[in-house]
Amino acid sequence: MELSFLILLLIKKKIKEDHDDINSRDNIRFITCYLGVNKIKRNHRIRKYFQALDNYVPYANVIFCVSEYTKIHPIIIRHKKIAIKIERFGNKVIEDLRNKYPYSSPFFYNGIRYYFYSQYLKKNSKIKYVVISDDDTLFFRDPFPLIYKAPNVVHFMEDIFPFSVTTDGNYKWTNAWDCLDNKIKKKCNFKQLNKVILSDEFKNKIPLNSGLLMGSSKNIIKISDLIFTRFICAGMFPNNAEQGLLNYLDLSGELKELNINIRRHNIYKDSLLSCPEFLPIKNYIQQINSLHFIALHHFEYLNKYYIERSPKEIRTFLRKKF
Repeated sequence: MELSFLILLLIKKKIKEDHDDINSRDNIRFITCYLGVNKIKRNHRIRKYFQALDNYVPYANVIFCVSEYTKIHPIIIRHKKIAIKIERFGNKVIEDLRNKYPYSSPFFYNGIRYYFYSQYLKKNSKIKYVVISDDDTLFFRDPFPLIYKAPNVVHFMEDIFPFSVTTDGNYKWTNAWDCLDNKIKKKCNFKQLNKVILSDEFKNKIPLNSGLLMGSSKNIIKISDLIFTRFICAGMFPNNAEQGLLNYLDLSGELKELNINIRRHNIYKDSLLSCPEFLPIKNYIQQINSLHFIALHHFEYLNKYYIERSPKEIRTFLRKKF
C-alpha cells in the first residue's frame, strides 16, 4: 500500500514537472517566416497572426523570420502580451526568382525556411517545443495542452481533397516530385514510389499540409532536415512546392523512417483546420464552434457568409479589415 502510494506521488510529480516545462516561455517558440520581400506593410496579414496570439495565447514567445533587407512597419510587431523576436535570414529577392524560375517561385522560400527552422533550433537547444506555421494561420486557443498530452507526437494538418482530385495543387506538386529525373533522385537519396500517385493505394489518401506542424524541437529538426536537404539537392524545377515534397516523402515512406509518431488532423473532425473555405457551411459551423478547435489556416480565403457565421469573438480576426 505504501509502495503504491509512493509510486502515485512520483507519477504526479513527473506530470507536474512536464506540465511546468511545457508552459515555460523559455522552452517554447512559435515560428513563422516571410522571406524575400522588401517591405512588410501595416496591413499585411502577419499582423493578424500576431494579434490572435496576443489575444488567445498571451504567453507566446514568437520568432518572426524575414530576409536581411526586409523593412517592417513598426505596428506589425507592436503587441502588449506576446514577445516577438525578429530573425534575419537570406538575401534573395522573390521577384528576381519569379522572373528566373516562373514555375518555382515562391516555392524556393517555402523550402529554404526549413533550413532556418533546423539551424535556429539547433543553435537554441533550450527550446524544447515549437509551433511552426505559415503567416496565414490564426490560433484561437493555446495549442500546447495538445502537445502536453503526448510530447513526442508531431501534429500535422491534412488538406481537404484526396490525390484523386487532380485539379488540386497537392496532386500537381506531389506528381512533380514523383516525375523528377531518376538520376537526380538517386543523387539526392530519394526513395522511389512503388506505385503511381493515382494507384488504388494512394489516390484516396488525403495530403498533408505544410502550413502548420508542432511538436518537440528534436522531432521538428529531423523533419526539417529531411525536407531541406532533399529540396536543395533537387534544385529548381516546375511546381517544386515543398508541400509536394512533404507528401512525396510521406507516400515513399521516408517520413515514416524518421521513427516519429505523427498525428494527422482531419479538417472534418479535428483541432487544426486547413482550407476551411472548401468545407460545407454546416461542417464549418460545427468545427469552428467545437471545443477542440485550435487553429485556422488559410483564413483569408473565407467569404463573408462563412465569416459572419463564426463565433462572435473571432469574427474581427477573420474580417478583411483591421
